[in-house]
Amino acid sequence: LALAYCRCRDLLRRAPGATPAELLETLKRADALRRPERFAGLLAAARIIEERAPADLGRLERALAAAQQVDAGAIAAGAAAPADIPARLDRAREAAIAAALR
Repeated sequence: LALAYCRCRDLLRRAPGATPAELLETLKRADALRRPERFAGLLAAARIIEERAPADLGRLERALAAAQQVDAGAIAAGAAAPADIPARLDRAREAAIAAALR
């Protein structure tokens, strides 16, 4: 968790004002989509480590919940080529995050 915190510290601090794309980047860098339990630990550590905790780490929790609702299998099935899948998946997750944070 300490290493993950060091890698993501600046992104975590910017979360309150981050765009959906920046929130998704934070989730990806922290491997939150594959290991949500580790991400929860990272947020708990950030709340403890930071003298003044970032104002809204809950925003990242909501972003993760929204991104997890995207059906990656359906996105992959609808892609014209395998190389298109990552970009399509990112766009769908960004849209889901934006909708969840309105």
